[in-house]
Amino acid sequence: HASGQEAALVRSYPEVDRCQDPGGLVRLLLTATPAFEGGFAPRGVVIYLGGDQFNAIVLGWQLGYPTLMYSENAVLWPQFASRYLLREPSLLGAVNPKYQSRCRISGDLFLDAVTDGQSQAGAPDVSLAFAPGSSAGEAPPADQLSPRDVFARLRQSDGGETRAGQSAESTPGPPILVAVLPGSKPSKLALGVPFFLAVGEALARRLPGRGQVF
Repeated sequence: HASGQEAALVRSYPEVDRCQDPGGLVRLLLTATPAFEGGFAPRGVVIYLGGDQFNAIVLGWQLGYPTLMYSENAVLWPQFASRYLLREPSLLGAVNPKYQSRCRISGDLFLDAVTDGQSQAGAPDVSLAFAPGSSAGEAPPADQLSPRDVFARLRQSDGGETRAGQSAESTPGPPILVAVLPGSKPSKLALGVPFFLAVGEALARRLPGRGQVF
């Protein structure tokens, strides 16, 4: 699902000093020679946030850097990593007891990055995504979920007012850009497209005239 422009996009961020193109990955792993000028500092750390865990281990070994690995699903190389950060405690049970001391429970870094600083009062009501007939806070079996039901309930539940009870017209602000990314697999599209379309309608009613682009 790559666009081929990932490296250019990363380089456009002012926080990024250097970026390695995918084409130079094999050379980087085998010789620790990057495609960019300047090379690597004598001291550093390899931080793994996704992709192939083995590549991060090899790069850390080649550079002599410690490796800090974040895992959402599996701890594959605890004997070689300096430290593993685990999304949930259940992952620790699959780690060899000899290497469990290298693991820490960090929580979901990506979810926390989105929700950090948001109050519970401002959180979305996830019960709206449940199928009709189920009570709030009680998720029905997967085979009872209907995209049509999700779409209908979101439309019916939105009253056109903000959570503070103010009229949507009284909420000024700059234009908003909303990117809809429902997924690529048929099962994700079947649920995601109706859901996000309903979210878009709800946003348009609550924030009129804000120049939303979907």
